[in-house]
Amino acid sequence: MKPSDAHPSYRLPWLALAVLLAAMAGCRPSPAPPAAHAVETTSPRATGALSFAQVPAADGTPIAYAIAGRGEQAVILSHCWGGSADLFQPVVRSLSDRYRFIVPDLPGHGRSGNARRAWTVAAYAGDLETVARASGAQRPILVGHSMSGRIVVEAALGPLAGRVRGLVFVDSFPDVDRLPSPADQRGMLGGLRADFPGEVRRIVRALFPPSAAEGDIERVAASILRVRADTATAILEENLSYPIRDRLSRLTVPVWSIDADLIPTNERANQALVPGWRALVIPQASHWPMIDAEARFEEALSAALQDLARR
Repeated sequence: MKPSDAHPSYRLPWLALAVLLAAMAGCRPSPAPPAAHAVETTSPRATGALSFAQVPAADGTPIAYAIAGRGEQAVILSHCWGGSADLFQPVVRSLSDRYRFIVPDLPGHGRSGNARRAWTVAAYAGDLETVARASGAQRPILVGHSMSGRIVVEAALGPLAGRVRGLVFVDSFPDVDRLPSPADQRGMLGGLRADFPGEVRRIVRALFPPSAAEGDIERVAASILRVRADTATAILEENLSYPIRDRLSRLTVPVWSIDADLIPTNERANQALVPGWRALVIPQASHWPMIDAEARFEEALSAALQDLARR
């Protein structure tokens, strides 16, 4: 783990780079801001290492979420495109004596419902507010992996404004000066619509280092492919349309990022947009450092959370 450095060159094909910068790659395998409403939860049920309850989103979509840990500081862990709460089980296990983790399956993924009409960043931000309220989280730290970088930004500016202690982006925005153009976005969406399985596998492979275990690559791809192709593409399209530079520039909470080194982190550009943005880079890790660099990811997340919890 090392502090980030700006870097002028890139080693990945532009499509994969655009996917990464758009925070759209998938995760580990997984088995409209909310209106005021009463939160009702079902009884938790055991699923693997985490026990899940369920709460309705503002639009009625069921959201499955787990609560784990004995610490006072609440931390909401929001997974990436094609993933689930299972992604975070190892780090929850490792840090559960220090933090209280709230870990949802975002709608369209995992154990949550998939009948939503609009897959907007604002709707997902509302989902985080819903689980924060249902779990009684006070001044949570929001951790967003990949596409959830945009979601935690919107939550901090929207439904959780004034109630968030800080944000941690996990490989969401390594370089805010290198975001995908409209043409790049059309290429991504077109490729997914033409051959969803093939394009997913190509993107996932490009976002792992050459030395990656084939089993890790296949498990990630298989996880994304569990999401319906039309749903996954709609989620991606909405995420890409989110005005991230403008929204980042409005943040007033402290920010950390944890990045892999497949894409160089441009900390100078990021700090110009969000003063005080601090970054840690995990060498020789994929876009999913919690999978192929588990111990170093836990070390980095622990450092970021420890700093933010003192704010």
